[in-house]
Amino acid sequence: MIARNRTIFGRASETEETYMRVYELAKESNVTSADVLRAAASCGIDVSSAISTIDAGNLAAVRKAVSEQGPSAALARRTEKAARAAALRTQGQAEENAALAEHLHAAEAAYAARPTDRMKLPEEKKVVPPAPQPKPAESKPEPVPAQATPVQEKTVEEKPVEEKAAVAAPKPEAVQPKAAPVAPPVAKPAAPKLAAPKP
Repeated sequence: MIARNRTIFGRASETEETYMRVYELAKESNVTSADVLRAAASCGIDVSSAISTIDAGNLAAVRKAVSEQGPSAALARRTEKAARAAALRTQGQAEENAALAEHLHAAEAAYAARPTDRMKLPEEKKVVPPAPQPKPAESKPEPVPAQATPVQEKTVEEKPVEEKAAVAAPKPEAVQPKAAPVAPPVAKPAAPKLAAPKP
């Protein structure tokens, strides 16, 4: 991993490492940040956290100390925990598969054991109502046709339309609008007086 180089433009130089953060060195070395902090302390370098920086002059010494330390107990615990989790996942998956197979087998057995006529609907019993007794024939009076009443028609005499001679209307001259005549106010009719009820 190439560490960042602080320049005016904030770009990292690919040829020179000037410093590296503790967590970056830990990731590169495949150890925890705590291991890098212990290695730096053993080299006499004062770093306080995972985001602290290690200068280029001290970087080689810290890398050597980290590689001499070997894998840490935390890293061993981490790999052991991952292995246990993987084992539990495979065991849980195997248990689920076994339970599913058992359930499918039970369902197939229940399907095979079911009665075949169970799917048929029960036949409905038809209730035959007693035959109705014939009623004595009643003679119904025949309907009498309604007599047509003569409708009297009124004759309307049409008046002849007289044609009027078309009179040439004189062309109106410019008509000036007149003020609308003011209508006198309409008086309200007096309401009838009701007689007071006598006690």
